[in-house]
Amino acid sequence: MKLQTLMLINAVVALVFGIAFALWGPAILLASGLNTIPQQNMMWFWTAGTFVRLLGVTLVGFGLVAYAGSQFCESAVRFEINLAFFLANALGCVIMLIQQLSIWASVVGGIAIVIYLLLAIGFGYFLVAPRPVARLNQ
Repeated sequence: MKLQTLMLINAVVALVFGIAFALWGPAILLASGLNTIPQQNMMWFWTAGTFVRLLGVTLVGFGLVAYAGSQFCESAVRFEINLAFFLANALGCVIMLIQQLSIWASVVGGIAIVIYLLLAIGFGYFLVAPRPVARLNQ
């Protein structure tokens, strides 16, 4: 797999989840296991739904940056772009793992952990993989 392909996969995943979170934030919360909220805490639920929607907007931006970055995979900024996506996905994996173990324990959280982990591993591979040497026209 090429780095450009991995970045395009990252872009699609971020855009799909971002659009879903932005449009259906409260429904995502319910799917995450927050379906037993007492009536007196409903204001908290809708406030959390707003933050999920903001996360969705952020993921859409992340996806657009990943798409734009995929066009620069073979440039001089390749390492920096790759490092940024590795760190972002690794941090997302760690935070989701903490949330999953301490709060959610849901299937949706498990899926998020796997997605972040696979993307972090992919970008990590490209950080340490040898780059092909460019051939000069002779």
